[in-house]
Amino acid sequence: MSGSLFVKDTFSPVAARARRLSGEARVSVDSVALALHSYDAGLARFRPEAVISVAEASGLAPLMRLLAENGVPVTPRGLGSSLTGGCAPAKGGAVLKLGGLNKILEIDTAAGYAFVEAGVCNGVLQDELSRAGFFYSPLPLSFRCSTVGGNIAVNARGPRSLKYGSSADNLLAVDVVSPGGDEFRLERGCGGPDMAGFFSGLEGTCGVAARVKVRITRRSGTLIYFLAAFNSPEELLLAAAQAQSQGVCFRSLEALDKMSATASESCFGDGYPLDCGALAVGELDGHGAADDLKTLKRVFKAAGCPWFKADECDPKSEPVWLASSRAFSAVARLSHSVLSEDFSVPRKKLGLAIGAASAALAQYDLRAGMVYSPCTGSLRPSILFDERNIFETRRARKAAHEMLKACAEMG
Repeated sequence: MSGSLFVKDTFSPVAARARRLSGEARVSVDSVALALHSYDAGLARFRPEAVISVAEASGLAPLMRLLAENGVPVTPRGLGSSLTGGCAPAKGGAVLKLGGLNKILEIDTAAGYAFVEAGVCNGVLQDELSRAGFFYSPLPLSFRCSTVGGNIAVNARGPRSLKYGSSADNLLAVDVVSPGGDEFRLERGCGGPDMAGFFSGLEGTCGVAARVKVRITRRSGTLIYFLAAFNSPEELLLAAAQAQSQGVCFRSLEALDKMSATASESCFGDGYPLDCGALAVGELDGHGAADDLKTLKRVFKAAGCPWFKADECDPKSEPVWLASSRAFSAVARLSHSVLSEDFSVPRKKLGLAIGAASAALAQYDLRAGMVYSPCTGSLRPSILFDERNIFETRRARKAAHEMLKACAEMG
C-alpha cells in the first residue's frame, strides 16, 4: 500500500511559518527524510510532505495550531516501531517526529511514579529505574527502540503486564495537545471518567502526548525463571489455566510454537528441547515464588509436561523478554521478509485463534513462527515471505487479513 502520486500540497503554504516556530533545521522536505518516515514496522507505505522534529514540549501546541488552521494532516511519530501503520502518514501532510522530547523530568520512588516527556525511549527509562531498584511494567518487544508515548498510544503491554499491568493500567496522567493545538491534562484519581485510561490506545487520533506521568514498581528480590515443554499448544494452554486456577501468580508467561523454539535454539543455543510442540517460558517473583514453583511443577506434570527446568536468576535480566526477542530474531532470519502481527482475543479462545492462524498459513502456503501469551490472549505471528515477490507479498497480506478477521470475530 502506498500514497497516491496526486496528493494535494498542503504543507508548502505554511512551510516558512513552521520553520520559524520549530527552527530551520528541524523542518525537512528532503526526499530521503520523507522516504524514511513513510512507513513503520508494518507494510504500509505513505509519503509525507514534510518531517518536523519537535525538540521542546512547549513548541508542540503552536505547531499543531498552525497545521490545523491550514488543513495540514498531522501524523505523530515516536521511533517508528509500530506494527499497525499508525505512524505511517496515510493522508500525507506533516509527520511530527517526537523522539526529541526525551527528557526524564522526575523520578519519585517514594511516591512510585516517573514524569517524562513522551519521546523518552522505554529502554532508557527502564535502565534509569533499574539503578534505583524499580521498573516500569510495559516491556514490549520493541522497548529498546520505542517511546513511552508511543507505547501509551497503542496501549503496549509486554510479558510483565500479566501481573503488573499494561500501559493504560500504569498511566497516571498525561499532558495532551489536541489536534487544534489546545493543551490540557488528563489525570487519574480526580473523580469522573477515567480519561487518562481512555487516552491510552487511541494512537494519537484525539491528541498528542507531550509529557506523561507513569507508575513505577519496586523490583522483587527473588526471580525464578522456568521453561516447560508440551506436546501441543492445547496442552500448554490447559496447563497454564489450571496453574492459575490453583493460585499460581505468574510474573510473566509466554509460549513459543515449534518453529520459534527450534529456530531460537539453532541460533542461540539456549537449551530448548527440539521435539516439543510448544514451549512455555515464564517467571515467578515475590515472596511466594518458591511455593508457586512447587504448585507449577505438580500441575504441569499432571497436564502432560515431559520436560521442565527452573532456576533463580538476576531480577535485572528480563529472561522472558529476551526469549521472545530471540525467537522473533531467529524466525526472521529464515526468510527475506517478515510480516509481524499482534492480535488479542479472550484467553479462553486463544487455542481457536492459533488454529485459525495455522489454517490461514496453510491456505496461502506460508510459514510463520508464533509467540503467544496464554494468560492474556495475545497472539503474535511472524509471517515469512519475500517482499521482492509481489505474489508472495499478496499472499502474506491476505493471510494476515484472514487472521485479523478470525480474531476480531472471537471478540
